[in-house]
Amino acid sequence: MPEFLGRRKSFIPGAPPQRSRVGFTLVEIMVVIAVIIVIASIGVPGILRQRVNANEAAAVAALKTLSAASVTYRAIHTSYPSNLSDLYDPAGAQYIDSTLASGTKQGYNFTLSGDADGFNATAIPAKPNITGTRYFLIDLDGVIRSSASGPADESSPAI
Repeated sequence: MPEFLGRRKSFIPGAPPQRSRVGFTLVEIMVVIAVIIVIASIGVPGILRQRVNANEAAAVAALKTLSAASVTYRAIHTSYPSNLSDLYDPAGAQYIDSTLASGTKQGYNFTLSGDADGFNATAIPAKPNITGTRYFLIDLDGVIRSSASGPADESSPAI
């Protein structure tokens, strides 16, 4: 039988030829697994960071929505809304969607406080450093401010 059909010469003189084994060795499999782990460790953090960026962009958009809804609410009523539930009435006016009115949307918790003179809306990560890394604030002037070290306030830099 020719060698290429599965037989090979024995390394021991006088021993019968041995069949070659088909498959991968343990070392080969371990090398492949190590390569997969290295590739995954390079790619996963980038994917997770993109999710945080998307959550932060959604929080900024939601704050703009809250600002516009608060100004619209003030045009109809005598003061700005005192909380999120003022902006969503299932049987009446709905200035924002029910998800945002619940106070949590896309990894951020939202609060709104207002009176006759103005309002403040904040977005705080539901799980800091996991769902978001920055805290946001918007008030009557419409400028969104952010802070990475804690809740944003009027002295925080604008984005």
